[in-house]
Amino acid sequence: MSIRTIIIDDEAPARRRIQKLLTSDARCSLVAEAESGKEAVEVIRKHNPDLLILDIQLKDMTGFDVLDRVRHSFNGVVIFITAYDEYAIKAFEANALDYLLKPFKNARFAESLSRVLNTLNRNQVASLEQLRRYLSGNAMNKKNILIKEGRTIHYLDPNQLFYIQSEGYYCNFHIGDTFKMIRISLKTCETMLPLHFVRVNRSVIINKNKIDSVRRLSKSVEVFLISGEKFTANYHLEELGYRL
Repeated sequence: MSIRTIIIDDEAPARRRIQKLLTSDARCSLVAEAESGKEAVEVIRKHNPDLLILDIQLKDMTGFDVLDRVRHSFNGVVIFITAYDEYAIKAFEANALDYLLKPFKNARFAESLSRVLNTLNRNQVASLEQLRRYLSGNAMNKKNILIKEGRTIHYLDPNQLFYIQSEGYYCNFHIGDTFKMIRISLKTCETMLPLHFVRVNRSVIINKNKIDSVRRLSKSVEVFLISGEKFTANYHLEELGYRL
């Protein structure tokens, strides 16, 4: 049986390594690669592969977001590539699919492929949807925002996050009583945040749950956070309760 496979990872060296491992296994055939969530959705819908080797944190969305967008057209199985800790890994194992914890050894990759082949032979692909539901309700998935910066994964609690402000190639995250600078664009941040975060101008996203008061001006709105910061909102004002 040939496993039609797609590699999805936003790091080119990682894709090249996995491609090399796949080509050395006669059971697999590589049909496509993708370096972003958007591209991944397109190639999955086009090829409907047997296997996705899917990085969890992509540059424009998460691997979970990708699966959500293709859930009606994709019937295969997934090997997640992840830098998650043991808590998240247990969530994967609970649904009989596999993961590769970076950095992984070649033997571990071969073991994952064997597990996938056994799953496909037993026609147990329904566990993918079980995993998606499990992770959607997982406490860690709800509580934390995962931001990838090089080899580092930042875990941020949205309940402690007041606002995010763009500063050049970086964003400054106000979390509780501290600040954290992360190299990421504000546009990318928008794709990762829960619905109670809103972008109020070109450089700032605020947590609506942290608003103390708002004041209407002639062509904008001043937003005061409970932490004392003040920002001028120029758009998305309807989400703050104003229509100018």
